[in-house]
Amino acid sequence: MKPEDEANAGASLELFNAAFEQDATGMALRAVDPQHSLWLRVNQKLCDMLGYTREELLKLTSLDVSVPEDRPIVIEFNEKLRTGELDSYSREKQYVRKDGTTLWTNICLTAVHDADGKPTQIIAIIQDISERKAAEEALKKSEETLRSAIESIPQSFALYDADDKLIVVNENYFKVRPDLRKFAKPGITFKELLEKSDKW
Repeated sequence: MKPEDEANAGASLELFNAAFEQDATGMALRAVDPQHSLWLRVNQKLCDMLGYTREELLKLTSLDVSVPEDRPIVIEFNEKLRTGELDSYSREKQYVRKDGTTLWTNICLTAVHDADGKPTQIIAIIQDISERKAAEEALKKSEETLRSAIESIPQSFALYDADDKLIVVNENYFKVRPDLRKFAKPGITFKELLEKSDKW
């Protein structure tokens, strides 16, 4: 290797190491074996996210820290990376932390190839999205509570926003106006709904 090539390679390695050890996102290098995808290298952020020491995590595979229902999906995608069917992919994934709690993440996995194009390792970038997931779950529960309260109203009920657009109706509404069931969808205005009906 020429001196300038060695210098460029060394600089690239330093940049990779600096990016790998940054503390904003979990990062790891993994083996490509679909069934035994050992962690080969992990940064401190990932260790903190999963509650393991670096030494403990390096003894585990990605399957070991995956929720049971996700393990077949892990194997499937690892196989696609190994065979070259995929070069990379991203998805939401739940991990099991050391204390048994689960952690929602967004993962982005990319295969690293050798000079012959054969996958040798997998780079994993793992982002903690637990706060967003908790907010989504809270919103879902709030919506379910609202829906339950509206359905408990014995009269027909329709709720519109400030722009006169329909937000929600209860089932009793359709007992009174069954002809509007296919039209009374969120977002339709009161005027538009009147136009759909020939006997308001």
